[in-house]
Amino acid sequence: MSRQVSDLRMGPALIMGAALGGIAMTLSLFSFSLSGGRRRSRPKRYRSSKATRSSVKLRLAVLNCEDSYTLYGKGVMRSLCELLDTALPDVNWRLVEYDAKHFEYPTDRELAGYDGIIIPGSRAAAYEDEPWLAALQSFIRTRIHGKGIRTLGICFGHQVIAQALGGTVKNNPLGLRAAANEFRLMNGAESMLLLEDRGGRNDRPSRNHADTMKLLYHHGDVVERLPESARLLGVSDECPCDAAAYFLPNSTVAYMLTLQAHPEFDTTAGRDCLADILDNDEKKGISKTYLTSCRETLQDQTDSIEVTQAVMRYLWLDPPKQKHHFM
Repeated sequence: MSRQVSDLRMGPALIMGAALGGIAMTLSLFSFSLSGGRRRSRPKRYRSSKATRSSVKLRLAVLNCEDSYTLYGKGVMRSLCELLDTALPDVNWRLVEYDAKHFEYPTDRELAGYDGIIIPGSRAAAYEDEPWLAALQSFIRTRIHGKGIRTLGICFGHQVIAQALGGTVKNNPLGLRAAANEFRLMNGAESMLLLEDRGGRNDRPSRNHADTMKLLYHHGDVVERLPESARLLGVSDECPCDAAAYFLPNSTVAYMLTLQAHPEFDTTAGRDCLADILDNDEKKGISKTYLTSCRETLQDQTDSIEVTQAVMRYLWLDPPKQKHHFM
């Protein structure tokens, strides 16, 4: 505060106000210093538009890892909201967004009020040497893994969780993988996620095998090796790890599930976002022939809603207590 109090005759009320203002400024600067020189903004909040009075409640923190001006950054939260509204119409869900790229994270007190965490996609590579990535991986190790917080990782989230806990992420030698693709379930994933009875899903002509799931993708990196605490749940010819489950020591129930795919792309906002990203890929010189084939699959029927419901059920809405046979 540059303005000095020079007139003591201003009255006790004004003197007290100036003193309180100085105290507030001091506390603000102290908090600013503790956060590493970065002022913490107020997290953005999102809510269900369909089940606001439902007795089934779900509170999740979202660690947004993308800048708001990018194509994905503009659409990720809207896409997640549309996905939850569609997949969980009877759940009173809430999302609270934290800006991980600017070192914003839930405090321990805030974490206690959430059912879990979602780490969505990003243009970043999990193996890059960036301060914000180091902070994110530290948060994954000390808070998420250290406290056993139930977490969903999507695309980059899938990769950075593996990297943080001792796995290996690398650039995919096969190049970009985008739009609708299938992966094969394995290691008891169907039983684990209660996907065995899928109401005729295997009769869909678009699916090559009964044990596959079709989702929407956009990624250039892959998880090459999972950490020891993880189990592989899905694989494809294009990706060595499409899905994984993570376990704490001496536990038979996973506390984290991760997907290389983007289930949130299977929404109106998500498909628009993915279409814009593919257009941008073409400007960057990606094969026009490949991108044309990708665009042709954007309206394919996928299993995004089914997978989202299964993951939400397993992690938060009806978590299992029994041992899974693949363990």
